[in-house]
Amino acid sequence: MFQDTGSANLDLFFQSVPQGRPKENQQLKGLLDKAWAESPEVCLKQMFLLGSREGKQDRYSFYDAMMWLWHKDPHTLLANLHLVPECNYWKGLLEILARICEGPVRSLQRDLALHSHYKRCQKEPEDHKYRMEDAGIEGEGNFRPGSRLQMAEEALKRYDSDPVYRSLFERIARLFAEQLRQDFAAMRRGQRVSLCAKWCPLLYHSFDRRTLLCEGIARWLFPATLPEFAGCSERQYAYRARDLLRKRLSELTEYMKLPERLICQHRWAEIRYKSLPAACLTKHAKSFEKHDSVRFKEFMDKVEGGKVRVNTGALQPHEILKRVQRADDKALAQGQWQAMLERIREAGQLQDCIAVCDVSGSMSCEAAPNVSCMDVAIALSLLVAELSSGPLARQVITFHERPSIVKLPDTSDLCELVDFVRRLDWGGSTNFHRVFQLLEKIPKPPKKILVFSDMQFANAGGNTTVLRQIQNNYRQTGRTMPELVFWNLRATSGAPALATDAGVVLMSGFSSRMLKMVTESGPDPLAAFSKALENPLCGKVRIADPAEAEELLAGPAQGTFTFAAEAQAEPAQPAQPAEAPAEAQAPTPEQRKLRKQQRQVTVKLAGLPCRVVEAALIGKEGQRIQELRKTLQDRLCQELDKGYFRFWLDVRQRVLEATVEAAETSFGEDQIRTALAQLKHCIPHSVVYNKVSHALRIDDGLPTGTLGAASATLGSLPTNRAIADFIGPKGSRIQSMQEQLERILDEQLSPAGFWFYLDVQKTGVTAVLSATVVPHDSLLTKGQLVAAFQLLKAHVQSSQQYINARRVAERQQWRKTDRTCDVYFAKDDRGEVARNGTQHAVARRTRANKVANARKQRSLFKYRRAVRARAAQVSSKSKAKPSMPKRMVRTARMHKFFSDDSSSDV
Repeated sequence: MFQDTGSANLDLFFQSVPQGRPKENQQLKGLLDKAWAESPEVCLKQMFLLGSREGKQDRYSFYDAMMWLWHKDPHTLLANLHLVPECNYWKGLLEILARICEGPVRSLQRDLALHSHYKRCQKEPEDHKYRMEDAGIEGEGNFRPGSRLQMAEEALKRYDSDPVYRSLFERIARLFAEQLRQDFAAMRRGQRVSLCAKWCPLLYHSFDRRTLLCEGIARWLFPATLPEFAGCSERQYAYRARDLLRKRLSELTEYMKLPERLICQHRWAEIRYKSLPAACLTKHAKSFEKHDSVRFKEFMDKVEGGKVRVNTGALQPHEILKRVQRADDKALAQGQWQAMLERIREAGQLQDCIAVCDVSGSMSCEAAPNVSCMDVAIALSLLVAELSSGPLARQVITFHERPSIVKLPDTSDLCELVDFVRRLDWGGSTNFHRVFQLLEKIPKPPKKILVFSDMQFANAGGNTTVLRQIQNNYRQTGRTMPELVFWNLRATSGAPALATDAGVVLMSGFSSRMLKMVTESGPDPLAAFSKALENPLCGKVRIADPAEAEELLAGPAQGTFTFAAEAQAEPAQPAQPAEAPAEAQAPTPEQRKLRKQQRQVTVKLAGLPCRVVEAALIGKEGQRIQELRKTLQDRLCQELDKGYFRFWLDVRQRVLEATVEAAETSFGEDQIRTALAQLKHCIPHSVVYNKVSHALRIDDGLPTGTLGAASATLGSLPTNRAIADFIGPKGSRIQSMQEQLERILDEQLSPAGFWFYLDVQKTGVTAVLSATVVPHDSLLTKGQLVAAFQLLKAHVQSSQQYINARRVAERQQWRKTDRTCDVYFAKDDRGEVARNGTQHAVARRTRANKVANARKQRSLFKYRRAVRARAAQVSSKSKAKPSMPKRMVRTARMHKFFSDDSSSDV
């Protein structure tokens, strides 16, 4: 191994590898210092390549590099901030601002807390101290972010005291505001919008609490000069602008049909699984399977059949391999793996390539949470084996003390492939020289060899390196040496080759996007490295000149500042009012053609007789009406299955209405009305709608003349115990009785729809069992209701449930009657009265009286102790010998105790 490659920027490219867990990245800082001293422009391009979606996809190393750049050259960071959303994503701007605002120590503490939460492991306190010290933080203790007011105070203090940070804050706020203004205009025209609204910070949420960025965005988007803010104080303006930003963001996310918004609102039928991002589909797959099982199963069947290709996005190969081993994620992971293979094939074919997978003991180190370097090596090796063509297709070389060429099984099941590779032989060391000895035996050797390793090779012996020895062997035999690609998976010191070695390429990272760079590599490491930096994004980054630096650090005047780094961008547009007059918002004829016309149809489903029924239908926090909406929406999806629509329920003026909104090109008005008419038949049989009948009460004053409501007494329950026995535990018995009576009414009053409620009401001492019937579609005649109530009364009074309740009441009344108390006389063997000459009367008491008497004492333990103490006192004073029967002695002692204690009740 060489000490370095001879080029500081190539060392940065080869040694910048993701960390296994958050810690202070001293190695990255040292590499950046050397690379910046060699060439600032090339070093800056590598920083953006770290976090690029088309590059290494190493977000946290990208944030560390931006923090280093902030301390090294802040005006260069300010000049290139507008490229962060294009390179990474909009949340990257929030991460950079929050980390700079909080400082490196607090940001690292937050990352450690999130990392521990992600791994979901319980560690001991001393191990926690070790992790904090290993991360570079002095001391120990759990991370406490502080209250909202404390974080706001710190953010304001930093904003007021640091002019450079203030320029960064205003710059990021303006970037968000300008993009949101463009998205609002595109939304009005019915065009596609960006993802800025998705990642824009929300009021009082994480990034707004840490930086107060929402107010900065609101001030740029809605200046104080707008007419609606006239006469407002500074505090009122800040509050109204922030609230207006919240409303506009809600409108924009609704227009985007953001998956997270649809999930939170349980609008499962509107989710388009084919266009979901990979991270969202992976994270919420179980929720989709639980709440939208039919549509999600159809989508997964199409994915398994190859009819639909899912998005892979920023997914990395080892992340898919970890999930394919779980039964619940196997199908989705398999589909994402096939989609990744197809995407890389479209970018370029790997001709005559073979992967060398390092499975030695040193590869078991942690590369990511719950992921080792060996997992990454296996994933990338399988990817190369699947993509390679030629005689060595679907073959892998195991890289350990005794390497071997292994052919993968002829299957497309990713789980079987992973298990097969994991079962291969592996050793404690790596012998790179034997790999080429093995390749010499192949009739047609490969043209390119990709070595996925941590670069900890065994020494070749003497003063030469492994690479030099292999090159000498090929030179002596006169054969052409295959092109070597050393792919580094671990941040270690040293390099396997120099920057000028021909036929060698140096790569690093976990991203599959870097395989495209392998197909376009140059003749030596420097040429391949330069080829990797030739992409449109790296061509836009630049070092800010001194004149621009002074302008950037001076800070913009709100609404008037322009940046020199945005020469190709459009000039800043003046802020438009939030709600312009109707004349200003009138669309042109071209805009009217672009705008999608929406058709909205509303149909009355049923009437609600009173406010109690409305409240019962809506439920607590709208839970019941949401359940009813989901039931009806599933039925609508069967009727309107060839287009997209919005569906909601409304309760207005005691009427339940259903509304469907869809594009004119999707459904006709007659088709929508026919589908809604089918919902009327589902309403009486809905579980939620049947629960509403329990909300009706006799004393609600129902308008009998208009609604045909009627009630009747079915029986009486004299006592509370009879009422409790009839109702049953948690109302189970009365609920069962109501279901029986509803079946009788269905047969008697069919086909008329109605509400039925069975109630127990107390009238003085006794209680009555009453029934109420309220029709909701048509009026019933008095004769029908009277006949129905007679049948219900006969059924109730002949039921065993009612008979048992009446028997309980009769037993309770019998116990309350006056009865002679039984008296027991304690006598000795000679038939004489006990020694004190007093009769002992002990009355039988019910269980309730015993419990009440025990509660009057301070505790049951003290009560028993007092009884034993008084009995012992009586026994010591007695002159009688203990030859009398035990029952007489116990009775005498109790009599003495109760006769002396005036507080007891006998």
